[in-house]
Amino acid sequence: MPPDVPRVPIEAKSAGRTVSYVVGGTTEVLLSLVNLGCIAIHEMNCRTTSLDQPDWLAFDLDPSSDEFADAAKVGRLLHKLLEELGIRSYPKTSGSRGLHVFAPLRRGPDQDVVRVCARRIGGLLARRAPDAVTLNPSKAARGGRVYVDVQRNAFGQTIVIPYAVRRRPCAPVSTPLDWDEVRTSLDPARFNVRTIARRLASTDPWADFWRHRQVLPNLAEAN
Repeated sequence: MPPDVPRVPIEAKSAGRTVSYVVGGTTEVLLSLVNLGCIAIHEMNCRTTSLDQPDWLAFDLDPSSDEFADAAKVGRLLHKLLEELGIRSYPKTSGSRGLHVFAPLRRGPDQDVVRVCARRIGGLLARRAPDAVTLNPSKAARGGRVYVDVQRNAFGQTIVIPYAVRRRPCAPVSTPLDWDEVRTSLDPARFNVRTIARRLASTDPWADFWRHRQVLPNLAEAN
C-alpha cells in the first residue's frame, strides 16, 4: 500500500488485534487498491469520525435460486413497506444475482439501534410474505425463499460499493437503479465493464442520495 494512502487503526475484536483500515473517498485511493489487485471493493456503514453512527440502513436480498427475478420481487415488496414507513430507499444490483437496498440516515442512532430497526423491518417483511422471505441465513432452511440479510447493519460488517466490479463471468458491475428498473425481467449482468460507460453517461439514480438523510421510522404500530 502506498504510504500516502490514509488509513485508520481500529481494534478488531474478532481477530484479536488492531487492523489498519484504508479510508476511501478519493480517486487516488481507488487506483491504489486497483493496483494491488482489488476487484470488488467493500465498505463499512460509517465514517472515521463517527464509527458508531451508521450513515444508512442496508438490506441484502439474496435469492436461493440463481434468479435475479426472485430478488426483484422481494425488493418491490420491501420498497412498498419502506414507503409505508416513510423511508426513501435506493436499490442497486449486487453485481451477482442479488439486490441491495439502502436508506440514507440522518446521523445519530448508534449501530445497535440501527441493526435492531433493520431486523424489525425484515421481520415485518417476512410476516407479510412468509412464502417468499426468510431471515434465516441457513441455506438448508431457506426453502427457496429470498434471504433478507440485515447483518450488514453492524460495525465491521461491509457491503460492496456502488459501481464495484465483481469477480464473476462477464465482470458485472454493482449498479445503482431507479425503482422502476427493478423488474423480474432485468438481467443484472447487462451492467458490466464493457457496458457501464454508457450507464455512467446517463442520469445517476442515486444523485440525491445524501440529500435525503432521514430519521429511523417509528415501528411501534407497524404491522
